[in-house]
Amino acid sequence: MVYATDLLQRAMQDWAYGSPRFLNQLTAVSQLELLAPKVTEEVDEDILNMTVQQVLLEVRTDAAARDPEWVDDSDMDEECQAKCIALKILVNRLRSIEKPEEAKEKAKPVWKMLTKLLKEEGEICKTKDTPKHHKARLRLQAALLLLKLCTQKHFDEILLPADFNLLALMAQDGVQEVRHTFVRKLQKYLANSRLRSRYYTIVFLLAFEPNTDFKQRTETWIRSRARLFEQAKQPVLEAVMARLLSLLAHHPDYGSELDLLVDHARYILFYIDLVATESNLGMIYRYAERVKQTEDAIDPASNKHQVLCDLALTVTRKWQEKKNWAFSAYPGKIGLPMGLYNALKSHSEAQQIAEKQFIPDGVDAKLDELLRAMDRKKVWMPTWLTRKS
Repeated sequence: MVYATDLLQRAMQDWAYGSPRFLNQLTAVSQLELLAPKVTEEVDEDILNMTVQQVLLEVRTDAAARDPEWVDDSDMDEECQAKCIALKILVNRLRSIEKPEEAKEKAKPVWKMLTKLLKEEGEICKTKDTPKHHKARLRLQAALLLLKLCTQKHFDEILLPADFNLLALMAQDGVQEVRHTFVRKLQKYLANSRLRSRYYTIVFLLAFEPNTDFKQRTETWIRSRARLFEQAKQPVLEAVMARLLSLLAHHPDYGSELDLLVDHARYILFYIDLVATESNLGMIYRYAERVKQTEDAIDPASNKHQVLCDLALTVTRKWQEKKNWAFSAYPGKIGLPMGLYNALKSHSEAQQIAEKQFIPDGVDAKLDELLRAMDRKKVWMPTWLTRKS
């Protein structure tokens, strides 16, 4: 404790933005916030003022049209490095709190800042544009820190479905280094069982990853996880179908037009190809059936999930026919994830929805064409690659 106190005093001495040892001072404070939080309590206000007001909310580097979207670690300027460390300081403060309820309460402003960085694609300043390569680093740092926080159960509990969907879209960031770094960290946490199974949903957004090598490595990783769960008789990835349908229903590229729906079918095919077997196809099919007979809990007025359920059911049947598999209806009960779906108001309403077809005419022919294109490994450029500025 004496050593920590001495280190803090040294770190806070002549502590000013742009000082010769500024980044080292920030890094020391970040570690003390995590490892010796009682020592930093007395200077909390000074630390918050520096990290939030003087670092994060200020933009000292002018943005220009010629700015690169990404720079390597060795080329990061001091302001960008300082902002990334400042975010880490705020998160380390939360990670050091031992009482879950206290941690959740104090997490609110930090959570708001991190999710805003995702929503605004790395922009945090209201009065001045942030350079593109700074924004890329900041949204990546925000996403990585949210993942780290969610390895603790009490923080994972406050990641709302809408925020989860926002986080998931980092797997489709327009900057390759951002999405690849995010996905690699996600895979590491999942492989070490540090994140709940719902986070597996995110990897299926890589259906249209344009980097062939990275996509193939991801496919290999998913297949290996699927075999692991199959051997352990744990239907983890089968249950992902219910979450994937919700994620796709709230995807910014969702559209009810035939061609846009078929584009969404590619995500479902990607999932089916990597997860489905002759023995578990019935369970996957059953999840889609169950989701169809629910109300969207995120947007109760929407029926997008029901449209996608019909699409998923059609894709699943066509995959079974393509593989010449025998189909066995799943006889057991399955549960749906809380927070994504609500029960319908009556049995009669559920019956009406079960009998209704939500997908337009022409889907069958388009899906047959899609399956043929899949066999030919046809290349397709997704909308999300051009969505980011």
